[in-house]
Amino acid sequence: LDQFNAYLRKVRADKVQEINEARIAADQSYFVYQGKRITCDAASRNAIRNANDEINNLGSLPAVWAGGWKAQDNTFISITTVQEWRAMHSALYEHGAKNFLKAQYLKDLFTTMISVEDINAVQWHTTPTPYDDPVEEVAG
Repeated sequence: LDQFNAYLRKVRADKVQEINEARIAADQSYFVYQGKRITCDAASRNAIRNANDEINNLGSLPAVWAGGWKAQDNTFISITTVQEWRAMHSALYEHGAKNFLKAQYLKDLFTTMISVEDINAVQWHTTPTPYDDPVEEVAG
């Protein structure tokens, strides 16, 4: 029984690591704003963070401003007001917050499971959670 419990602890620890890695990958993939996918890898997050810092610093869009943000499909999403910027930034925040909550939900699912098969069945992309977005309709 001790060997099985030790094995079960390892299976759970491996599953935690798997979910943590899936969360990081999801956080660094894309978020959806105005029906468009916007990349949020490290470089894109840095650009968004820098723009957000400057907009917050000025209280307005900066003088050097492209007029919006580029989507993954190379279309341009017009952002001409601070309110529109805040809406896009909120979509990024919500994306990360939902990924965090989803990870916690999935981890909570298997903390009391005693079947290795049940634990391994918990998967980022296929196990339903309250934090999954409905099937997204991406324009373009």
